[in-house]
Amino acid sequence: MALDWHPAHILLQLKEIPDVPDAVDCAYDEEAVALYSNVMKAVRRFFSKDILKYEDFKINSRLVGNNFMEAHEYVDYLAKAFGGLRMLLLIPCLIMIQPDPIKRTLLLTAARLYRTRNLASLKQRCHAESQSEKQNLSAVENNLRSQHSFALENEQSNATPTDITLVLSQSDARNVSNKSVACDVESHKKVQMEDQLMKICSNWLLTPTQTQTQTLDHREIASRMTSVYSVDEALVQGFLTVEIKNNKEVIEPENGKFHTEYIVHSTWKQQNGYTVDWEVSRRYREFCAIDILLREKHPSHAPLFPILPSKTLFGSSLSTDLIDKRQRDLGIYIVSMLKSTPLLVQDEIIDSFLEIRRHILQDARQRQLIKPIKTGVNEVNTGLFGV
Repeated sequence: MALDWHPAHILLQLKEIPDVPDAVDCAYDEEAVALYSNVMKAVRRFFSKDILKYEDFKINSRLVGNNFMEAHEYVDYLAKAFGGLRMLLLIPCLIMIQPDPIKRTLLLTAARLYRTRNLASLKQRCHAESQSEKQNLSAVENNLRSQHSFALENEQSNATPTDITLVLSQSDARNVSNKSVACDVESHKKVQMEDQLMKICSNWLLTPTQTQTQTLDHREIASRMTSVYSVDEALVQGFLTVEIKNNKEVIEPENGKFHTEYIVHSTWKQQNGYTVDWEVSRRYREFCAIDILLREKHPSHAPLFPILPSKTLFGSSLSTDLIDKRQRDLGIYIVSMLKSTPLLVQDEIIDSFLEIRRHILQDARQRQLIKPIKTGVNEVNTGLFGV
């Protein structure tokens, strides 16, 4: 497929650029082209110490890896680089043109949380921009009036008595025309600002069951359970157990340093006895991230949350005993968190951290594909034995 290169198509997979609806394409071009240099500056600063990741970022994806923490760092850093309003204006378009569904989910989750945390300041900023637009508009109108008034005085001073009536009638026509133009301009500006406010504050960043109230409600969670895990009804009726079984040392290729990752083992057990097991590796800083995000999102439940094991500086590496102790403490922390507020299992922060939905639905799809195949084999075998 022949591709027309455009600066708006930065950081995409070069082999395949998905089709974008005209409306989104126009909105994206309008914002992304204007912010192209700022985005690239922010990305370069973000990966200034890691050229390999920067090149991979440019060629393969708008998000490096499938990491929970990196999506939030990406959104927060770009927001700091050129403002939260303009970053959020770009988010729907970035999601539309992101080929990787996992990265789309991570990016959308990060944008939702950013919007939730900063909604008040975003509204204030939008209001301030609206007021600034009105002031600029009034300044332009005053300037036009003064120019017309000056021109009218010159015409009147040079006119004969019989010409004054004609001049006044022309002036009235001009005033009517100017008022009409000013009203059209003001109406257009108002529509633009309302559209911008709707893009920032509308419900597209919220899931259909995530209402304006951010508190956890049993009915809300029940509906979210049905919508999230409704590949079949058995998936809704299950139990999740979590434990940290092990840890591993991982070397960072860009600087040769080591860091510790803790292996979180999760088991989803349905009422019919069927289980789904999976593991994810998480760093200590990712535990810090979910602790902060959950406390900000659910302040009424925050007093029930356990205390995160403290971060202690031990130099470049931790001893084996200290790593094992932190592993136990983090295991107690995540289990206590889910026990203190069991409905957090359905929260998008925990879901992204543990990758619950991804593994449960993936397993369900695989079983649905295998079932017809087995049925078909049985029918053939029966026919053969009948002969």
